[in-house]
Amino acid sequence: MSKRNVSITSKILVIASSILIAIVAAVLIAVIVSVNSVTDSMMLNVTQVNTRTASQNASKTIDGISDRLALARTDDRVIGTNATAEDMNAFLESVLEGSNFNWLALYDHRGARLAGNAENTPESILGRSIFPILSNQETLGIENTSLNHRVQEPEIVMGLLIRRDWLLGDYFLAGGYSYDVFAEMLYNIRLGDNSIAFIISNGGALIIHSCDSETIVDGDDIAAILGGGSEVTQVILSMRAGVDGARILSSQNGARYIGYTPIEGTPWSLAVVTYRSDFTTPFNLTMFVAITIVAVILIAAVIIFRLLLLRVLSNPLHKITESASLMARGRFDTALLGDFKTRDDEIG
Repeated sequence: MSKRNVSITSKILVIASSILIAIVAAVLIAVIVSVNSVTDSMMLNVTQVNTRTASQNASKTIDGISDRLALARTDDRVIGTNATAEDMNAFLESVLEGSNFNWLALYDHRGARLAGNAENTPESILGRSIFPILSNQETLGIENTSLNHRVQEPEIVMGLLIRRDWLLGDYFLAGGYSYDVFAEMLYNIRLGDNSIAFIISNGGALIIHSCDSETIVDGDDIAAILGGGSEVTQVILSMRAGVDGARILSSQNGARYIGYTPIEGTPWSLAVVTYRSDFTTPFNLTMFVAITIVAVILIAAVIIFRLLLLRVLSNPLHKITESASLMARGRFDTALLGDFKTRDDEIG
């Protein structure tokens, strides 16, 4: 009979423990699913907001460059009838001072250099993609990222068409702007330990990458860098079309959030990518700690519950069983049952 009492106690403990574990597990699963859903919604919004802010900052930088170069359109040292090469060089030096241009030069309508430091400026821009761009628009023209002709480091060639008297012919003001300025701007967009930012042109060329300039030098494809797939392809196509948006990208390394938006005044589009794990990992760690604490509490509760059962149920039943055995042998001494006289429950 004693074994039966112990078995009943054990069954009660198992049932109670199972119920507690099931409740805790259900709550934890619900919390994790809910947190992932909330995290996705929140991070898509945060990623897009930060992408738009970065795009606005990049646009302001471009506007500043354009305004600086546009000084040539009103400076007599450039457009004056009697402007000399010395005057033009003086103007170029004034623009270069305090700017982030690696070089700056004036070119004639055939792309030949008129003024500029002969040691660090291209002799001609006729064969470069910037030449037809400048020839066909009044606003700031921007070439895809290229290697500096002298030091073989990435730079972004920009320029403006300078209108002059039709008898004198138009000029082109072009220069190589520091790649690092834009790369640092993108690097400062930190939405997690593994976030990256990049800019592509409307032709799909990778212009700037926040973390790896070698991808620019090597001419790597941004779709391949992001892991490829139909989702990435759709994002790239949207960026090339100048669409503003945000979505979740799946990958072997976990889900990623990507926000993308065009940069006003340029043929560029900017994107920011960050991993879901950068935000859910701390939460998962917290949940692991919480589960551990709950497990310890459950073990302690089971031990306490067992001790209470022994005191309230198992021990009294054992005394009753022993008394019944004595009475069966003709001993009617009820002293063993004295503890139950004052009890008003089922056992008493």
